[in-house]
Amino acid sequence: MIQNYVPNHLQLLPDLQMIADELDERNWEFTLVCGSDAPGFRSFQIYVGQPVLKDDILYILDETANGFPVDSRPYIVSGEIHGKAPHICVSGQPKPELINTLMTIFQRYLDFVAEMNRIVSGGGDLDDLCRVGCDFLKNPMYIHDSGFTVLALPCHVFGMMGMDYNPHSDRHYIPLWLVEDFKLSDDYIATLQKREAAIWGTDQYPYNLRTLYVNIWDEDHYRGRLLINELHTCLTKGQFRLAELVADYALQIIRRDEQNVNRHYRDFEDTFKTLIAGKAVDYTDMQMLLSVMGWKESDRYVLSVLQSQDPRPAITGETSVQNQLQTTLPNSFSFFYEQRLCTVVNLTRSAMSFPTIRSKFAPILRDSLMYGGSSFPIAGIYELPTAFSQALYALEQAFRYRQSRWFLTFEDCALPYMLSSANQQFATDMIASPALQFLRDHDREKGTEYYRTLRCYLQCERSIPRASAALIIHRTTLEYRLEKIQSLVHLDLEDEALRLYLLLSFKMLDEAQG
Repeated sequence: MIQNYVPNHLQLLPDLQMIADELDERNWEFTLVCGSDAPGFRSFQIYVGQPVLKDDILYILDETANGFPVDSRPYIVSGEIHGKAPHICVSGQPKPELINTLMTIFQRYLDFVAEMNRIVSGGGDLDDLCRVGCDFLKNPMYIHDSGFTVLALPCHVFGMMGMDYNPHSDRHYIPLWLVEDFKLSDDYIATLQKREAAIWGTDQYPYNLRTLYVNIWDEDHYRGRLLINELHTCLTKGQFRLAELVADYALQIIRRDEQNVNRHYRDFEDTFKTLIAGKAVDYTDMQMLLSVMGWKESDRYVLSVLQSQDPRPAITGETSVQNQLQTTLPNSFSFFYEQRLCTVVNLTRSAMSFPTIRSKFAPILRDSLMYGGSSFPIAGIYELPTAFSQALYALEQAFRYRQSRWFLTFEDCALPYMLSSANQQFATDMIASPALQFLRDHDREKGTEYYRTLRCYLQCERSIPRASAALIIHRTTLEYRLEKIQSLVHLDLEDEALRLYLLLSFKMLDEAQG
């Protein structure tokens, strides 16, 4: 059995700012003198001339404070004693009331830390942690990971940002449109570098809502973010350290649970990765996947592969795209493989046509600045290795052309694939029709246009009116050129196979020419 533990650094000692926040909530009158690096206190004592003063004790003074080093030791006083050290001067409250209030404050923080320790060591989850944080800070709190999937959302109240939902992982996630806007926001990108708690202000897009946030760092690895929305009570300076502590506890839970969270989902990912890599898949694993998904081996599938247009995006939004796809496409499963996002759609179970599925990809890819390639529909899940090769080739073509079409299917680029496959053993001039190469060379030498004329004539399916219009020449000129071509290369254009060979040769020669 793995025994959970709480690291020693996860302790919260109230500092003067936190105490001042508590006094302010009680509407007490006081003055606070405190720097940003004020120490925390394990407890408090009444100063009665102790010869040894401890660094982690807050001392309560009376108005005389005889012998207390007010210029070097923090203190709190019911009255007015203004030394150079950090301190709080309380007005209008007797010392007994101050002592009772400090007891309440320290006990409240002690109980808070004890409850968080219990959650971490007792197997509680991030929702439990945020629930305790919400109760203590009196504002809604949630956590999302580096891919904008929400890891903890114990309550969603009016005024909070709306979340989308992924039924496959049973997780909420930050809407894709907002993630894509974050990619273009210099202000947001700058927040990803912060190591301390900070405020996302009311004048910042997209909501007029102040939010206290803490990036969750695992050494130098960004794991996500904890956020506290200012909806019920005002955020205070003392809550910055509180938020940082909760983020530290959250990291402990993430580390503890990352081997178990979504275990079946990750097992399915491994099965799909093994399958598309062309390796043998364990029979039991495959039957479990098909049973849970409600699929059959013989169902028809299609595989798509997606990749960001920018190889180094400031914000990685692929996980948000994954959530969006699985929400948009019923009977689908998305996973990451070789730094690309793969999506398998069961065409049989989804009751959607392939063109419909294709239409659903296009806006997502456009908005998220990604390219996509898709395979032919395949008959059976064990054909996924071939489908992956087709989808990957289509994706490569999308990157090659970088045109306005963000999503290509293998059908869109099957002809270039056939031509490139033909060129693998022989050079183009050893495959393309010698007759066409002769016409091309003849044109260069004599200044004629027989090569272009023959190509247009074949593309127009040997229609004299269409070809002459496309070439912007008179039909008698076209007929004359065709007679000259025939006298030069003697082609039997009545032969269907020859015409196909000539058209493919034109394609190959054009590709080779660039």
